[in-house]
Amino acid sequence: MDTNEIIEKHPKIYERDAAMIACDLVRQFITIAIGGMAFTVGAFVTSTVSLWLFWFILLAFGLSVFFGILFMMHITYRIGHDNYSIFERSIRMPVVWQVMFAAFGIFLLCIAIC
Repeated sequence: MDTNEIIEKHPKIYERDAAMIACDLVRQFITIAIGGMAFTVGAFVTSTVSLWLFWFILLAFGLSVFFGILFMMHITYRIGHDNYSIFERSIRMPVVWQVMFAAFGIFLLCIAIC
């Protein structure tokens, strides 16, 4: 049995796998953001880094975590209704914002360290 026959008989198998991979990727970004927040608090509380920069770093990482959790809640709701499609705009946009805020937080963290 080749791949096309499997897709024709079980079309949701690949959608389910794509949803699980997307959830794993989002969890990785949540972990990076929480680690960035912990590093920022631990390293810069007693440092001479600007207070505004400190709070902007925490805000960027916090928003990354927020959008990641928003995605996880949305995908869990959809999986509960037997809908594994992750290619709709309402699913993709929180992930895009999550990655952008994580990258912005890492950028700000590099500025603070240098």
